[in-house]
Amino acid sequence: MEFNSLIFLLSFPLIVVLYYLLPGRGKTFWIFAASCIFYMCWNYKYIFLLLSATIVTYLAGIGMDKCRSQRQKKCILTACILFSVWILFLFKYFNMFMDTAVALGGLAGISIKKAGLDLLLPVGISFYILKLRT
Repeated sequence: MEFNSLIFLLSFPLIVVLYYLLPGRGKTFWIFAASCIFYMCWNYKYIFLLLSATIVTYLAGIGMDKCRSQRQKKCILTACILFSVWILFLFKYFNMFMDTAVALGGLAGISIKKAGLDLLLPVGISFYILKLRT
């Protein structure tokens, strides 16, 4: 679904009205659910990526809240950040690093077989992942 599509034009007012009719935490859940539906209209397969990033971040926050030790909190935060960075690296930078390795290998006379991933970059993945970090 695109922002300039008829379905978006018709669904957006409904989403906004329901948002303002819902109480407190219901608003957050509603916006999250509507965003997931909007995202699935583009490519339903990537909803698992968004959900996994959201769940890991949510559980990390709960885990950090329950920990008394600063060291444990830092370990949980570090693991959560590494998970997020891994997602960004995999989808945005892996192929670039492989292309660079192949080119540098060629300059050094070493034949490196390209092992790039044929992944379509999810729309807004950088924004979403970095927003989870805040």
